[in-house]
Amino acid sequence: MALGSAQIISSVACAGLVVSWYRKPSNRPQPEHLSLALIVLAEVVSILGAWTHGPFEQWHVSQMLYVTLFVTLVLVQGRHVWTSAHASS
Repeated sequence: MALGSAQIISSVACAGLVVSWYRKPSNRPQPEHLSLALIVLAEVVSILGAWTHGPFEQWHVSQMLYVTLFVTLVLVQGRHVWTSAHASS
């Protein structure tokens, strides 16, 4: 129960950070902000799925969610690194 509460509190705190970053019109969102938003979204979906179906009944769905998240993060960050390396050359 304590672990679930900690996950919920940290997800809410991270969601608050995402909202605060996107509400500042002077700061253009960076790839780091998109990455954080994707991680928070995946965590919220994972927590809600565990609560509605149980943590192990839908384990294969959670595994696919995290694999998709990691591949997406590699693509987002890789694109950022690729474009920044070419812009500086």
